[in-house]
Amino acid sequence: MGNLADGGADCDAGALWDFLQKGDEQSHIWNAALVIFFPFVIVSLISLSMLYQIDGNYFMLLYSMLILGACRAMVYFKKIGFYPLASKCLAPLLVLNLIVTAISSWAWTAGFSEIHLLNKGRVNHRAQEQARMEEKGNTLIWQEVSQDPENRVIAFGTHPYCLQFPCNVESYKDITSPWGNVELVNSPEAFETYMAYAKTDYVYAEAGYLGPGSWGVESESSAGADPQRQPDRSVFENGNMLARVSDTAVPEEEAQNNLELFEQEYLFYDAEA
Repeated sequence: MGNLADGGADCDAGALWDFLQKGDEQSHIWNAALVIFFPFVIVSLISLSMLYQIDGNYFMLLYSMLILGACRAMVYFKKIGFYPLASKCLAPLLVLNLIVTAISSWAWTAGFSEIHLLNKGRVNHRAQEQARMEEKGNTLIWQEVSQDPENRVIAFGTHPYCLQFPCNVESYKDITSPWGNVELVNSPEAFETYMAYAKTDYVYAEAGYLGPGSWGVESESSAGADPQRQPDRSVFENGNMLARVSDTAVPEEEAQNNLELFEQEYLFYDAEA
């Protein structure tokens, strides 16, 4: 019996020692996490004033650390008997999140697409995008670029709606500020060099996006350093323009005619309207 008792005592002592060691290890982990957390919070707050455009994805690590910290706090509250009160305090927040989740999408827009019984709730987004483009007067342009899904298009238009063509589309904002490199567009020659590098097939200009005499007009239509990067065929539709980039040299006279045609057919932005 004595041996059994001594064995039981040794077992209890070993379990206690393991528990203390485990608790000490967890304490070190959380201390290390705090060392990382507070400087990270400071940097995140500073970045709010420095970023040109704030995106919630930039702070995913901060969100994760806050969630883990809250879970750790709940474990501590449970140990000291404060867990029931803490849970009741969080209940209104959970209700609010359920409501927001139920009535909004990931993009923080209210409402969802209508459910149609015939297609079991599936939404044909491509058809919707085509309908929106056609409403803006891009029927022929859509047909042109949709002939090959590998077509590469640079779009001067409202982001992100100008990206809805069924091919590889890159907006002007993707190339330059705020998301690209301004050196790529600091001159028509630099832009033509980039188009050659990107193997651009078409350049699209949304009606009313460019103003008379703007840099974009010069880039769209003027004869720059490389005559092979000039449009050899243009489609004008309701003030919109789609120009196919030539793989062969375009004579200067033809390039000048392209510029004149663009100025006649394209619907420029009217600052006085």
